[in-house]
Amino acid sequence: MKPFVNIFFILVFLLLSGQSKAVIRTHIATSERYYENMIGYVYRFTGYIDSWDEDDQTPNDCYGTPRTSYCTIAITVTERSSTRGTAKLNFFIDDIYEFKTIGELAKIFKAKYPLPYPLTGAQLDDGNPVTTYCFNLGYFTNGGYSANSYVPSVECGFAPPVALKCSIEGNTNLEHGELTTNEINGHKASSSLNASCNNDATLIIRAFGEAGNKNITLRPDGSLESALYINDMPGDTGLKVDFKKNITTPINITSELIQKSELQEGEFHGSGIIMMSMD
Repeated sequence: MKPFVNIFFILVFLLLSGQSKAVIRTHIATSERYYENMIGYVYRFTGYIDSWDEDDQTPNDCYGTPRTSYCTIAITVTERSSTRGTAKLNFFIDDIYEFKTIGELAKIFKAKYPLPYPLTGAQLDDGNPVTTYCFNLGYFTNGGYSANSYVPSVECGFAPPVALKCSIEGNTNLEHGELTTNEINGHKASSSLNASCNNDATLIIRAFGEAGNKNITLRPDGSLESALYINDMPGDTGLKVDFKKNITTPINITSELIQKSELQEGEFHGSGIIMMSMD
């Protein structure tokens, strides 16, 4: 049996505050403004934790703290200029005092919750633009309802403007098919996709591995990887596109196989993320 290689992509649209080397990515997918009696106008958000790198060496600030401090990490909605967050929205990981790094927490989290992980949250409209809010990971201590600090390795995807909606359509399943061992290294598979927005916008389209890595790992032993390209540009660098209202822009995504060590026969598969972002 020849090796069979298949790659599937998840599509994401978000706003980013700028380039970073983050290893945890979140984004807000939808935002809605509504009126609530006795409170006023409120934003309601939905979104995802898109990727979380298990090799993240960022220290876990709760590690080794006394259990009586009630230190935990939770999702919060953060406003960019003030970095203040809402009350903690979700509790994910038990006994986080025992794990030294954020990457160790990632292994525990992903074993329990597959990614992308859906999020919901709300924030009182205090006059800031909706595009300044994002889902963040915050540290909470002593039973408090506001984050004391935030996990620095989070790339916080800000909410898209209510009026701007973008999409990518087409076949995101890249099949390299059955290959002999001599054909694998450098083999390419491509797919043509169509991207569009309902208003003029300048976006960057990127592609990367599901864990936030540059390449996609196609075998747990690391023997085979896929390097990603968008219109021949490295996927992690991305492609800048000037979109015109309701005009379709074709893009081409390519997977190039990289053999790292001797391969065994069987199926090789992996998944990645295609991200449209406003920097």
